[in-house]
Amino acid sequence: MIEKVANFCKNFLDWFKSDRCFMSYFIKGFPFANNLLLITLGLFMATFNTLYFGVSMQYGVNILIITLVLALLSSAIASGFCYIVKTSIEQKDSDKDFNKFNIRTTFDIFYTGVGKHYLSFLGGFVLFFIILIVSMMLALLFANKFICPLSSMGLDIDTLQLVLSNQDALNTFASQMTKSQIFHLLELFYITNIITPGIVAFMLMLWVPEFMYSGKNVFVALFTSIKKLFSDFWNALCIYIIIMLGHFIVALICALFPQTSIMLYVGSLIFIYWMIYNIYTVFLYYKSKYVDTNEREWIA
Repeated sequence: MIEKVANFCKNFLDWFKSDRCFMSYFIKGFPFANNLLLITLGLFMATFNTLYFGVSMQYGVNILIITLVLALLSSAIASGFCYIVKTSIEQKDSDKDFNKFNIRTTFDIFYTGVGKHYLSFLGGFVLFFIILIVSMMLALLFANKFICPLSSMGLDIDTLQLVLSNQDALNTFASQMTKSQIFHLLELFYITNIITPGIVAFMLMLWVPEFMYSGKNVFVALFTSIKKLFSDFWNALCIYIIIMLGHFIVALICALFPQTSIMLYVGSLIFIYWMIYNIYTVFLYYKSKYVDTNEREWIA
């Protein structure tokens, strides 16, 4: 009996550490996430985007100009950022004594990544926003037709857009709503602004590793990455669920912090570290499933 339990525990641990278990990719991601440059880049991008968006909206800058500036900067940082992730994983595989890059070497890799992938990331950002906006509009039309009709709240789609874009109009409308109408409006909000973006994020989870490893253009890589996602659906879904649960827990912890400047900064660092860790996890999963496997098949 004891021998059977011991064998079961051994087999379970072997499975837990193997590439067949989705948790193994989270374990492998720990040594990579502590990268000073990536943390600094993430903090800079989050701070700049927040401040720029807030100041621009305050001074009435056109939303298209705001989006363009944010896309240009985010594409530059994201292209170098993800190239560091990809290169550090490859370096770890080729050099068993690898610990982490020094800051000077990492800067060189960052600049190389910007030069190689900037246009791809810029095109990817544009395509992503188009996909997200179209998906949310379709979700709104679907919810209005089959789940919570706007007519039951005395609204149509045009009036809803007007109400949501004007704080005074929103406050006035909300004060006149019944509890049932508020529930339906919240239901509509969750479907269009939380559930739909969540589904889109899952469908595009392997998009960046796909075009960075395969060399395909971002449009082709979009379709091939979705195809690969469904070829190992349950592992990918489990990884995504853990990432989302982690986001919720990190957000909850940060919300419980005292609202001081220092604690907000600490909360931002925790969230950025979790984000970097997740990116490494996804890249490690993709490389193990779709890059290393192809290399082994080719050698065989």
